[in-house]
Amino acid sequence: MLSAEREYRKAIELDPIDATAHQWYAEFLAINGQLTDAISEVDRAHELDPLSAVVAAVCGTIRIEARRYEESLPFADEALRLDPHYYSIYNNIAAAKEGQGRYLEALDAKAKQAEVWGNPVTITAVREEKAVFLEKGVRGLLRERLRRAIEQATPTQGQYAIARSYCQLGEVTHCLDALEKALSEHGEGATDILINPGFDNARGNARLNALAVRFGLTPNFVSQSRQKGSRLFAP
Repeated sequence: MLSAEREYRKAIELDPIDATAHQWYAEFLAINGQLTDAISEVDRAHELDPLSAVVAAVCGTIRIEARRYEESLPFADEALRLDPHYYSIYNNIAAAKEGQGRYLEALDAKAKQAEVWGNPVTITAVREEKAVFLEKGVRGLLRERLRRAIEQATPTQGQYAIARSYCQLGEVTHCLDALEKALSEHGEGATDILINPGFDNARGNARLNALAVRFGLTPNFVSQSRQKGSRLFAP
């Protein structure tokens, strides 16, 4: 990690006005929990290249990771203005809305993404999630996501989604067990477990930090933690 950071710094030193270098360094800082510095770097990238939809999207993503949900939304709108086909940005909109406890709006954003992609499976899944939420509330929705994640998992993929769902439900031990499984089976890398809001219920857990090190991350911060008033997670 230290060598990687040196390389990013060197790239910026060699070309201080390279927006991509600032963006990539911002993403590196973010996954290692240095969110304040990451925002500064990505904002510099945005200043240097205000017409980049990718940079605008990353400005929003890192703010979501910093729990600055409302601030992230204008960047999503900007990314869509710059690139109307940037449909994955609806993930940012959904995450920001959920972070504010605005679940129906988040589901509407997911439905819009599925619609523009023309994915009938996802359209059906979102429709079912919305019905569950209206009937059973937040915990029902999270249980439905856990059920679907378990159903769709393979021996080497899907444990990360299972872990996140368990954590959002407050079932931290099951969450960490799933992350252990993902690691031992060489499944998908959980490169954002230190910052993803979905893991806030395990924030500060020694076992989570140990797993982060094994995934190749540097848990050099205690917690950006759950901000007061956040309603992303079921009690």
